Amino acid sequence: MKQILSIAALTLIMVISACTKNTVENKAGISLPTVNNLSVSPLNDSVVHVSWELPGGINENIMQPLNVYLEVKEVVSSARIVSVFNITIPDNPSSYDYQLPDPAKTYHITVKLNGMVNSTDPNYSNNIFSLGQTVIR
Repeated sequence: MKQILSIAALTLIMVISACTKNTVENKAGISLPTVNNLSVSPLNDSVVHVSWELPGGINENIMQPLNVYLEVKEVVSSARIVSVFNITIPDNPSSYDYQLPDPAKTYHITVKLNGMVNSTDPNYSNNIFSLGQTVIR
């Protein structure tokens, strides 16, 4: 009987702890907005043109010009996606032409803004990224 009560109590604790909602809050400090109107279009059989618009309202404490971080991930299977390429493009770019390794495969292309903050707070990194926007090709 004691063993059954122990198992029931342990099960109840696991159920209660699994049902608690964890909230995630943004880190305090300066942040970058995401890029707008991200799109991908084919230039030929193996090259795609990735384009986006830079957002307005960038905080004045972020050094200009901004960089853009672009990452390409290949869908290997329904449960596996592998990073195959990434690049940081300087000077406020708004597009990039990418040579697909295998045009028959599916790729996820993610674009993030990247910049440096003028302040020197030892508790936060000066190098910041926006949330990413992703298109599928």
